[in-house]
Amino acid sequence: MKRLKEQGKSERSISRETGHHRSAVNKYVNGGEVGYQRKKSYARPKAEAVNPLIEQWYQEDMKGPKKQKRTAQKMYDDLVKYHGYTGSYSTVKIIYRKIKGKNREVFVPRESEPGEYI
Repeated sequence: MKRLKEQGKSERSISRETGHHRSAVNKYVNGGEVGYQRKKSYARPKAEAVNPLIEQWYQEDMKGPKKQKRTAQKMYDDLVKYHGYTGSYSTVKIIYRKIKGKNREVFVPRESEPGEYI
């Protein structure tokens, strides 16, 4: 974009050529950073309150049989019924997926050339 601007093209024509918005072209040409940046992280008090409990339940479920593991929906139902949780299901689902993702085993296949001994 800077090279096009040095060639004497207008920001509008650069915008048409590159497919970027004029304000993004203007920022980039003038030395600003282009891209989205979250200003601040927002507080999630309900999520922080139930996070340890969901993590504890997940650890307990990992020790038991597969058929008896709780789903995110079951954890949400238990939180509402027994702990008076007033948050949303999506909050519980997000926490559950983060915990599940951390504890997941990863399989990395070995790659070698045919006939090569490793």
